[in-house]
Amino acid sequence: MSRYNPSQIKLSVFDPYKGVICEWLNKDETAPKKQHLTARATYEKFFNEYEFTGSEFTVRRFVSDENKRQVEMFIPLTADWGKQA
Repeated sequence: MSRYNPSQIKLSVFDPYKGVICEWLNKDETAPKKQHLTARATYEKFFNEYEFTGSEFTVRRFVSDENKRQVEMFIPLTADWGKQA
């Protein structure tokens, strides 16, 4: 008897729409910084265009997580021997 049953998993109201917000965030990358959507503006646009019934917090958290994921980078710091001190 298996305890895992995929039919019992509840999806968030937000899950089917994650791709839409990712598209908006990708478009923001090419737009000037002042024209980027804020998390609140993203929620309002989402609410008006898709009649989203979820909370603003859900959208804000997703946008924040996506923005953190996109900004993450690594810059190696190297120096010649003797110049590190």
